[in-house]
Amino acid sequence: MKVILVLILIATAAMLMTACKANIKNTESYRSVDVATAKDIIATEDNVVILDVRTPSETANGIVEGAMKIDVLNSSFVDEIAKLDKEKTYVVYCKSGGRSVRAAKKMLKAGFTNVVNVEGGYTAWK
Repeated sequence: MKVILVLILIATAAMLMTACKANIKNTESYRSVDVATAKDIIATEDNVVILDVRTPSETANGIVEGAMKIDVLNSSFVDEIAKLDKEKTYVVYCKSGGRSVRAAKKMLKAGFTNVVNVEGGYTAWK
């Protein structure tokens, strides 16, 4: 009886550890790509949204053509992304790549399934 109980406890612990690892992996599963790869994704994949997560003063100096703007530093960021289609591919950029990683993580936590971070951001895009 004790052997069966120990086996059940071991199996339960293994399942819990696997579930936790899968959850962690899911929250870190955005892709980081260079500008050339980002442009290729935009040109070849269906249902792609380009998302600029810079501040309004930064976007006033130019954006990638066709990009949607949602400032990741704004307190309404999570509310704004909640209105978006989570099944689409989102190519996310900021000025140089740091805030877009933050945005990508928030998007994954909110249930988005395909998020692409542009390394080097708008600075590299120009």
